[in-house]
Amino acid sequence: MEDAELYQDCLSGAPSTVLTESVSSSSRSSSNDKWIERNISKLECVRFTPVAADLAKCQCGKPLSEHPHGLPRSTTAWASASHTEASPTDAYGVIEFVSGPHPTRAHYIRVAANTQPEQLLHILTRVWRLRLPKLVLTVHGGIQNFELQPKLKKVVLNGILKAAKTTDAWVISTGLDNGISRYVGESISEEIHMKKHRIAAIGIAPWGVIRDREQLIGRNRTCKYFAISSSSKALSVLNRCHNYFILVDDGQSNVYGTEIQLRRAFERHLCSMRLDKSRFGVGLDRVPVVATLIEGGANVFRHVLDLTLDRRPIPVVVCDGSGRAADILAFIHKNGEQVLNCTALADQIVDLIRDKFRLARSKALAVFSEIRVCLQGPGRDLVSVFRLGEGRFKDVDDAILTSLLSSHHLSHSSQLKLTMAWNRVDLARSHLFQYGQDWRSADLERAMMEALMNNRIEFVKLLLEWGVNVERFLTRLRLEDLYTFCLFGDETKGLGKYLRFLLKQTLAKFSKKQQRVSLYLIGRLVQELIGGGFVHEYTRRFCLAKAAVRSASGALPPDAAAGATGGLASEQPTITGAASNTLMNSIKSCGEDVIAKALFSAALFRAIMTRIDEDVHVEYYQELESWCDKYEAEALSMLEHCYKFDPRLTRKLVTYQLAEFGGHTCMSLAYTSRSMLFLNHACPQIILNDLWYGGVRETDDLTGLRVFALCLVLLACPPLFFALLLFTNFVEFKSLQELRDQPQTRDEFGDVESSSSSSSSSGSSVSSRDAEAKAHRVEQQADQHQASAAAGAAPASSLRNFMRQVPEESLSDKIDRLGLQSGGSGQANAKKSGGRVNFVNELPMTTIVAPQAQQHAGKTAQLPRIGSSGGGRAGASSSLHFPMKDSEYSGYQNYHTRGPQPQHSRLDRLPYRMRVSEFFSAPITRYWIHLITYAIFIVSFFSYVLVVLPESRFVWQEYLVFAYIVSYALDKVREISNCNGLTLRVKLQVHLSDLWNIYDLCICAFSLVGIALRVASVHSVNGAAADNSSFVGFYTNYSLLLLGNGSGLGDAHSEFARQFYVFFCSHNIMVISLALWLLRIFEVLINWKHLGPYLYMVATMISKMLPPVVIIFIPLCAFGIVRQGIQYPQYNTFNITVLKGVLLKPYFMLYGEVYAGEIDPDEWTGLESLMPLRCVVPIAMVIFLLVAVIVCISIIIAVFNDVYHEVHEKSKQVYKYLRFSIIIEYESMPMFPPPLTLVSWIFLTVRWLYHKRCRFWGCGGGGGGGGGG
Repeated sequence: MEDAELYQDCLSGAPSTVLTESVSSSSRSSSNDKWIERNISKLECVRFTPVAADLAKCQCGKPLSEHPHGLPRSTTAWASASHTEASPTDAYGVIEFVSGPHPTRAHYIRVAANTQPEQLLHILTRVWRLRLPKLVLTVHGGIQNFELQPKLKKVVLNGILKAAKTTDAWVISTGLDNGISRYVGESISEEIHMKKHRIAAIGIAPWGVIRDREQLIGRNRTCKYFAISSSSKALSVLNRCHNYFILVDDGQSNVYGTEIQLRRAFERHLCSMRLDKSRFGVGLDRVPVVATLIEGGANVFRHVLDLTLDRRPIPVVVCDGSGRAADILAFIHKNGEQVLNCTALADQIVDLIRDKFRLARSKALAVFSEIRVCLQGPGRDLVSVFRLGEGRFKDVDDAILTSLLSSHHLSHSSQLKLTMAWNRVDLARSHLFQYGQDWRSADLERAMMEALMNNRIEFVKLLLEWGVNVERFLTRLRLEDLYTFCLFGDETKGLGKYLRFLLKQTLAKFSKKQQRVSLYLIGRLVQELIGGGFVHEYTRRFCLAKAAVRSASGALPPDAAAGATGGLASEQPTITGAASNTLMNSIKSCGEDVIAKALFSAALFRAIMTRIDEDVHVEYYQELESWCDKYEAEALSMLEHCYKFDPRLTRKLVTYQLAEFGGHTCMSLAYTSRSMLFLNHACPQIILNDLWYGGVRETDDLTGLRVFALCLVLLACPPLFFALLLFTNFVEFKSLQELRDQPQTRDEFGDVESSSSSSSSSGSSVSSRDAEAKAHRVEQQADQHQASAAAGAAPASSLRNFMRQVPEESLSDKIDRLGLQSGGSGQANAKKSGGRVNFVNELPMTTIVAPQAQQHAGKTAQLPRIGSSGGGRAGASSSLHFPMKDSEYSGYQNYHTRGPQPQHSRLDRLPYRMRVSEFFSAPITRYWIHLITYAIFIVSFFSYVLVVLPESRFVWQEYLVFAYIVSYALDKVREISNCNGLTLRVKLQVHLSDLWNIYDLCICAFSLVGIALRVASVHSVNGAAADNSSFVGFYTNYSLLLLGNGSGLGDAHSEFARQFYVFFCSHNIMVISLALWLLRIFEVLINWKHLGPYLYMVATMISKMLPPVVIIFIPLCAFGIVRQGIQYPQYNTFNITVLKGVLLKPYFMLYGEVYAGEIDPDEWTGLESLMPLRCVVPIAMVIFLLVAVIVCISIIIAVFNDVYHEVHEKSKQVYKYLRFSIIIEYESMPMFPPPLTLVSWIFLTVRWLYHKRCRFWGCGGGGGGGGGG
């Protein structure tokens, strides 16, 4: 059970240096010390057995002086079991290696040779807080120094390092600074002492051969150790490139090999230890162990025999060419049958062993027999030989890892787990996923689950290639397991730790049992991060209803599986940092909504960035920023590729509504994620420009001025306006085909749909084509109604107004209803394509879907639908229809060329009624109309605010201004109601997220107060005039207020004073309101391409210049206090006059007004002339002007120049980015501006009633009529 608990710690991902926060470091150290002293012991010789040649030296290797006095003498041969005595260990702690370029540290402990392997594992995992490894690499070889060939040395060292790094291995060696362990330390020296490393270099060395081991004696101490090698063969120093040392003590001194038995027992324990699965079913069954042989002495052959013939055999990799034992074993392994069966060759091998290792012939024969048993039996398959430049292994790491996979006791699923734990997809492809290999779907799905949880991106792609069906795999239970694993089982470090904190907050807010994460909670977390009234798929009512009817196996219904798939792709990045890339790339391999997923991920990461303090969590913030840049670059590269292939399809792709992303389009997702580079691309800018002009064709740079001139003509002479619009080419309009391809807003789409449905229902004839189109429209309306109900009625407003493409059949019906024919090409193509066109299939499949997913392209690569029944693509019955003729691709030239425009046929031109409709619905027209009416409003405001007003009546300008302000304020109510969100609080938060909206609400409220006071003033004056015929005006008789009560006016004076203050309060409030309304012109002019970038520059520079301004403000206040306090001491209380004295005059001194008459204290009069220390004032003035004017202002000017150049580079990008919200805002504005907004409201109400009636008769009554016909 202890091993299972250790593996649970490994799954929890706790770093090796992190413990539970509730346990302090001091209490932890104390408990570890007690456990070590209670369970770990050392061995000391307690019976002196003299050596025959030297009676003063014991057979244990120590002289008599190092034994305790009074020890009994023994005549029998010295043995550790009978001549030693165990006692609590007295040497453990931390070694600080002071030799070398920089000091390094390592843990160490002295243990007895008979220590149990379980106790060693406890020390490593519990005391030293090591993770259980994904691989144990035990390196064997010679203990004496030897030289490797330079090329072989480089390959071997790099191979060991690569194998250890990719698998987070434990590398076990003797840990001494000689022989093979020196090469091991050299290979991992660069990685072992890094802060974030996961390699553990464990040295199991004999205690008796360590030089200066007396320095290590002490309990839980940190000792300095000089690891300087010498030519002495009796003693060795520890290698400074190892970070953990287990020093084995059997009571002997100056004897090598005493650690072999304990090391072999520990390796055997690791290999045979079974590991319990975590509650998510993720992890290895056993700890894999592999041995590597480099060079080596005669005892190595016996060790290889034990490794390969054990009950749990361990594969061995032999490096040919490294020398001695390794070369002999590699030669016999290569020529086994010839050498072992030929007596002459066998004798030569025996002689070679005798000469190499200086053994007697009998011992050489014994060694050869061990080799024969090892290589002729089942152990031969466990021995792999690496030959430089030969054989099937490219590198040492390939040989090490492949030897484990080739072990006969590992199943295919276990081998796949190993390769996944090592993150070596190359080994999986070459050994496990080959042509003809048969895999069960259950094994592949289990492997997919582990790949997702362990952040194995390439394995996810590999499993998708081998037939894992994402829609079938991602059941509701698996989705919740993935999210729960990210919360409770992922690594508690970096970004994952912070996101886990966010999710726990959300979990605590919406659920009392914090044991499992549901999809609903994930949706709530995403909604809180994205904001803006975003409604996630998981939080919708239909998602929960479908989850309730899932099968007993946990699979979602077919129509819900697709929705779950899309949800996983977009929501998983909110849970973990690096692991998000796994799920994103796995779903992107299916070829669906690649751009949208990348942009949505960037939006999520940027939302998290706003909740992180950049100065406190520097690494988290940088990691988030890198992920944002990565996903943004990925979306931009995909957009660029699609745009080069087919610009027309790409424009449709980025303006398509995506049901799985809350009804967003790619462009709105780019705006939400603040992806300026994406929106600065030519494709979005062309779409925005197309939306800005609406149905008006942009022929040249004067098109906007022509629209402005027509708006002026409309106000001055309406008949002339209609003549210019309808009978001349003063303003050209787009063709019907261009209008089909133009994206529209939700309201415009509803108009077309309702109009087409009403016309088709009223004109139901006997045509089979009309009947089929009618049935399609009825089905489309039903799906659209379900989608709108599920989405919580996401209305159109500013950014929240998501663009949709116009279905061609609906627009064609509208054209047919107007009496035109478009040639029928759209209907023919729609019918030919079966009413459904897949944009992704029109693009090169290799760029959109992975090669392994091409066979599912027709099913999985469909674009989102308008109405998404159940939130999934599979359940939708209606989609957008576009003709896909090659001849139509040439129509794109109208978007980016301004040469001679193509001539359209008369039948393709817009009728008069559509010309009027398209002109007034164009955002540029609404912009100019609103701007003209706003200019009239400002001029009217000017004309009455700055003149004498009658006290008892309103002037006509007031009626116009009051109507404009009231209608504008009421229109703000409409904007709030149209914002995204299901509750009024959310809608209000979304609306107030824009500073201009806050500004508008403030000036509206302030102006309404002024209007109310003006109405109250007129009412009171009229009442006073009716009661008292002697009422006099405020402007000519203000002297009555100066007379006061002493004049004898009494109550008449009080009433006159009240009316006076009410009247002028209203007047002055309106004056201030005029100034505020005048500043609002910047909001109107921000869409002007020549002024918009500069407005952004000014706003940015103001925010950046605030810190330098503080440098001037502080000296100004300091000097003002000195000047006011000494020069003007006559004030009894602190009031506004004192505050003005502190700030006002010192401020004007910055501009050269120094008040020369007040500088010299000798010229002061009154009380201030007698003040002591009055000479301080001119001195302080000189210092203030010197610091503020010469130094501070110069610095501010220099900073201002730098800020200007910095902002100027980004101004055009930001302006193009902000155009999205501005254009969509004017697209959703009412056609009639204030104060005529009431007409628009009446029109919208009538239209809503008409559409409702048409929908009722088209869906309900229409069916009956058709049947009767």
